[in-house]
Amino acid sequence: MKSKTVVIIGGGISGLTLAWALKSLGINYKILEQKDRPGGVIDSKIKLENTLNIGPQTFLLEPELNKLIKDLDLDNEILFPIDPNGTRAIASPKEQFHRKFSKNLLKTLLNGAFSFTDFILIMKDLLKSSVTIKEKKELKDKSIYELFATRFSKKIVEELISPALVGVWAANTSELSAKCLFPELLLAEANGSSFLKILFKKNKGKKSRIGKSKVAYLKKGLTTLTNKLADNLSKDFIYNCEIISISENEIKYKSVDLENSLAYSKIIFCCPTKSVSNILTKHKSDYTQLIELLNKIKYSPLSVVHCVIPQSDKKVERNGFGVLIPPGHSKALLGVIYSSSIFQSEYSFPDHDLLTLFIGGSVYKEFADVHDEENLNRALSDLKEILKLENDPKVLNIKYWEDGIPLYEVGHFELISKIESLIINSNIILHSNYLDGVSLPHLVRKSLKIANDLKWDLTYK
Repeated sequence: MKSKTVVIIGGGISGLTLAWALKSLGINYKILEQKDRPGGVIDSKIKLENTLNIGPQTFLLEPELNKLIKDLDLDNEILFPIDPNGTRAIASPKEQFHRKFSKNLLKTLLNGAFSFTDFILIMKDLLKSSVTIKEKKELKDKSIYELFATRFSKKIVEELISPALVGVWAANTSELSAKCLFPELLLAEANGSSFLKILFKKNKGKKSRIGKSKVAYLKKGLTTLTNKLADNLSKDFIYNCEIISISENEIKYKSVDLENSLAYSKIIFCCPTKSVSNILTKHKSDYTQLIELLNKIKYSPLSVVHCVIPQSDKKVERNGFGVLIPPGHSKALLGVIYSSSIFQSEYSFPDHDLLTLFIGGSVYKEFADVHDEENLNRALSDLKEILKLENDPKVLNIKYWEDGIPLYEVGHFELISKIESLIINSNIILHSNYLDGVSLPHLVRKSLKIANDLKWDLTYK
């Protein structure tokens, strides 16, 4: 095996899990991190002796992630919601409705919130077959809104599909790529097949592969995971790092005013597109075309706000997971998690409930930065209307992410294909959430795949 080092740029969850996988395979690596801490967007703050997640909140405990947690001896740190089947709600301060909905899509569609016409459209879809034959690459991309609007009513799309997706992507369904997020449904549309049957089949297949995955949380937040990984990788983890230059086989960097260099076999960029682009300008090879393509990928800005409200101020019940809001139905608020309701053992605010608010996104990007008091008041006004609060929420912490969640716009699949074609024969690899998935389990699986592919390349090529 070649002795050169695999250089990982970025010490967020992608870089950390990749380094962990490389270490387990006996591959030399170094993590170069710009900041003075690990974790990237996984971060937390201590307020009133409580740990607040200011990045991702929860995760699905799928097999690869579960194994990682056990290997790190963190399995006793896993928490599950008090009621794993707790209710969710979709609410609109604009239209003054507040509906509970089930995790079962069909049950939700038939719960009486939608019209007889909607019911007929649902039944028409279910009468179609579930057979698909066309390949994903042959299909022309379109927005998720356009895709679902060809099959269901505007009400179903805007008051059910859109808020469910805005809770993950912080974006309008009119922007999001169907080819990236629902390729199976593009195939179903091309073949005249049932959307609902395909979704049920996909969910059943996932359950057979991974079992019944559970929503989970870690004591003291997700930084418990990233900090434990960083501790185990500390020997080869360099913080406060600035890249000076890159040649075809050597990278020069500076940390704490000391310059150093590494001979490398591969450079793996585990950081946002802006960082990748800035570093590639220091490469001696010409990556102008790659930089131009990377700069086309947009991010949704997002504020995560933690606040508390008196438990007695409860005209609307705050049990279950929380509330999602259809895009365009509020002034700035995307959704609310009832944090102290779902993880009661983790939070202690006497006589108060902890809420986590998500504000802005690409839906309300001009109001996303709630360090601006006017923007914050817009969102808190939404909150008071939805939950019918008499008291003003007390804000504990504000975190604004300028580049919060990558925006998988229509055409994203083709854009990523072009990016990958430019580096396929190079010693550069891209590994981050702007490529083909944003979830924690997905990024862990991708890290394992990249590590195993590298093991093969470094051993046999």
